[in-house]
Amino acid sequence: MKKLTLSLICLSFIFLTAQSQIVNIADVNFKKALIEQGVDKNNDGQIQQSEAQQIDSLKFIDISIESLSGIEAFTSLTKLICSNNQLKSIDVSKNIALKYLWCYYNELTTIDISKNTALINLICSNNLLTTIDISNNTFLTNLICSNNQLKIIDISKNVNLTSLICSNNQLTSIDVSQNTNLTYLYCYNNLFTSIDVSKNTALIYLWCYNNQLKTIDISNNTALTELYCYNNQITYLDFSKNNALTYLYCYNNQLTNIDISKNSNLIELNCNKNKLTHLNISKNMLLTALYCLDNPNLKTICLNKSQFSFTKTNADNWQKDQLTSWDADCK
Repeated sequence: MKKLTLSLICLSFIFLTAQSQIVNIADVNFKKALIEQGVDKNNDGQIQQSEAQQIDSLKFIDISIESLSGIEAFTSLTKLICSNNQLKSIDVSKNIALKYLWCYYNELTTIDISKNTALINLICSNNLLTTIDISNNTFLTNLICSNNQLKIIDISKNVNLTSLICSNNQLTSIDVSQNTNLTYLYCYNNLFTSIDVSKNTALIYLWCYNNQLKTIDISNNTALTELYCYNNQITYLDFSKNNALTYLYCYNNQLTNIDISKNSNLIELNCNKNKLTHLNISKNMLLTALYCLDNPNLKTICLNKSQFSFTKTNADNWQKDQLTSWDADCK
């Protein structure tokens, strides 16, 4: 009898121990996805702590997950992709090994990544975020937080950032002076009245269109290849230091003059809807497209003879007002 009692006690202990090792996952779709991805190594229909701790990467895209409760058990996780779901919150405070967190297209109103100091890549776009604190994420190199409701963002501690996409928010200003490694800055569709990129000498792509900019100084950005600054209120632009520039879209501003004589690598220029009185593209031998409509004060466009032939054979890419004439003989 004693032996039977002892055996029952042992079995109960084993059962309770096994139960305590099971990760509590309330969301049916989350649990189903884990099993489908092979996390359930012993095929018992449950996820044990030991099984969770072996996983370093998880990917759940568009499978209607509402809760990631249980993710805290995955302490070895370095990459988590949970985009296009119905998450209103996410707790990754126990996932301190995390380097990649992609949680875009959810319904997140807040996100706490203060414990994720190893994080290098964060994509949290297309949510409902009003604030984001990345001051502890000093290893961060890529941040995409576009299409939220952000009014302010502090990236002064993120000196390793090479790519920042903060477009489609409600930002009125941004300080990128500490982010000297930036090569991509996409800050379009905000409320900026000014932006200082003088310290961002590594910058290659600057997309700052659909703001309220009156001027922008790119004289220190000699590596710049793409400048999209259209739909602002810019009255003056100096491209004399930007020989690497290949794409320039500056339409719908207040420009009266554009000097692109030093921009020998320019491929496309769109300067529609300005107040230009003079334009000379004769030095831009690589230019394949010019859009210069809605400049009523522009009488002539100076170009070389090769370009003049392009205006005949490829008219769709060489557009001007009817009252503006091509001049291949201008000095």
